[in-house]
Amino acid sequence: MMLPFLASKWWTIVFAAIAAGLILSGTYRVLEKLLAVMVVTFTFVTLTCAVLLQLTPYALTWADFQAGMQFEFPSFAIAAALAAYGGTGVNAGETMAYTYWCTEKGYARFAGAPHGSEEWVRRARGWIRVMHTDVLLTLFMLSLATIPFYMLGAGVLHRMGRVPNGLETISILSNMYTETLGVWAWWLFMVGAFGVLFSTVVSGLGGASRMFADCMAVLGVIDPKDNRARLRVLRIWAVGAPAIMSTC
Repeated sequence: MMLPFLASKWWTIVFAAIAAGLILSGTYRVLEKLLAVMVVTFTFVTLTCAVLLQLTPYALTWADFQAGMQFEFPSFAIAAALAAYGGTGVNAGETMAYTYWCTEKGYARFAGAPHGSEEWVRRARGWIRVMHTDVLLTLFMLSLATIPFYMLGAGVLHRMGRVPNGLETISILSNMYTETLGVWAWWLFMVGAFGVLFSTVVSGLGGASRMFADCMAVLGVIDPKDNRARLRVLRIWAVGAPAIMSTC
């Protein structure tokens, strides 16, 4: 939508190739920092839009908030809400991938080899606290982003009668920003949406490729102690999965 000189299917293939290249190169650090800035910025803009929403014709009233807390909704909405929540990346795959992230960040290595001393126990508990802090901060950021996003969806999209669907999902969601900040916010939303979605693709592919390699080791296809074989399987998945998914 931002660069329409290529059809969406070709952009899909282009970014699938870029994601595969990043996983193969192992140079995700720079992109990680860039996308982290984009995601944080996108979250801040979403929060700002939720506040500015009150200055528009779509402003939410106290009665709206009270009605929203009564849990009166159709039964099918429960499954839809859970599906939407899972679609944001908070799911089983993300949880499993997190263990690889902790390992490759060096948490276990910094704790040192387990030898049972009080010093080692202290270091290990220290790094476990780091993970606890990470999870709590993630919960805070998710809440900070999700609640305003729901407010914008209810305040703008519901009243406009616009339902995100298919390839029009992004353009419809952009109304939450353009209706509160102005038409210029379309580009702001698009850049932020790209950062959120592409970071999910790259991190998801990185986690899935590592899980697939470990799966082959558990099934006895490769030797669990053979790091070369594990790396080879990881690379096969990193190329094969996006190639198949982007061309289907």
